[in-house]
Amino acid sequence: MDELGVNMIPAGSAQAKGRIERLWGTLQDRLVQEFILNGIKDTESANKFMLSYIKKFNGRFSVVPKGEPVYRKLGKSINIDHILCRKIQRKLDGGSAFSFWGKYYQLLSGGKPAATIPRSRVSVLTSTRIGIKAKYSGKVYSVAKLEARPKAKGYVNVTKDKRLLPTKPARNHPWKSGIHNRPKSDPSDEELALGLFNSTIAWETE
Repeated sequence: MDELGVNMIPAGSAQAKGRIERLWGTLQDRLVQEFILNGIKDTESANKFMLSYIKKFNGRFSVVPKGEPVYRKLGKSINIDHILCRKIQRKLDGGSAFSFWGKYYQLLSGGKPAATIPRSRVSVLTSTRIGIKAKYSGKVYSVAKLEARPKAKGYVNVTKDKRLLPTKPARNHPWKSGIHNRPKSDPSDEELALGLFNSTIAWETE
């Protein structure tokens, strides 16, 4: 419904619920009795009977809506066959192919395998009108049936370079020296700093 731009408004009133409940009562009770009275015992006979029963039912219970129809025209960019179909999620492999019902299919673009990202999600569209198609990145592609799973190409084997791995610092590294192993200050340094602080020359301003 979202793809069609239809906003669903659920019926919450007692009047609306009463209408649908009457319909269920007809289908579950009245229709069953009609089948018995007309001697219908198989599906084929029931389908033939329904052609005349629907007209009879609508003539008795249908209500003509008030106002003008508010249906909108279908946009040119919307393909109704790509919306009203069965949609199943799959993942692409390295050869722009996916598995569907035990068989492999490959996305085509201009008669050649489409450029895709491996392990991306693809929506498989299937119906009696369109057959099997695939929607990838917002675009619908035709597919070709494959005899076997395609081999992935273009992969690069990445090996770890031991020279780039982090190494532990040596035991005598300054980072590993504790606070007790740090070099101590010379007492003369403290005396020199104290003399500079108490000097009147250091605090004189121009």
